[in-house]
Amino acid sequence: MSGDAAEAAPESWEQPEPDAASERILNQDEIDSLLGFGLGEEDNSGRTGVRAIINSALVSYERLPMLEIVFDRLVRLMTTSLRNFTSDNVEVSLDQITSIRFGDYLNSIPLPAIIAVFRAEQLDNFGLATVDSNLIYSVVDVLLGGRRGGISTRVEGRPYTTIERMLVTRMIEVVL
Repeated sequence: MSGDAAEAAPESWEQPEPDAASERILNQDEIDSLLGFGLGEEDNSGRTGVRAIINSALVSYERLPMLEIVFDRLVRLMTTSLRNFTSDNVEVSLDQITSIRFGDYLNSIPLPAIIAVFRAEQLDNFGLATVDSNLIYSVVDVLLGGRRGGISTRVEGRPYTTIERMLVTRMIEVVL
């Protein structure tokens, strides 16, 4: 290594000073605006952001005729991919199709649960998948060689471990 190169190397290791614009913090008004909380809004028609999605009107699934076909295909694909993922027999079934407001759905999710947000590239949009704790504990039990077909033991009052989260993340990636 030449003397000039040795002197230049430590200078290249220095971190550049952070740009003031990259560390800008939003004030409360900007946060409220992003979330759709307006100070003087009385009517629901002017809502934007997250509040508009949560309080949106109910869309009946009868108005979406292809939805049942999409769910049937999803059931078949999930059965195959989960069978390959767990190396065990997996039964996936569709019990019923109902439609509720998104806000009511968010309030009805039994906690603890894992909520996955994914990008639907074909639709140029995003989707949401929830995995409840019974399925999480069953999948973790099967993947880590526990009792199969037995009642899963459930530990209440604790967050999911890193191993549990990573196994469920892999399962969601396989399903999607």
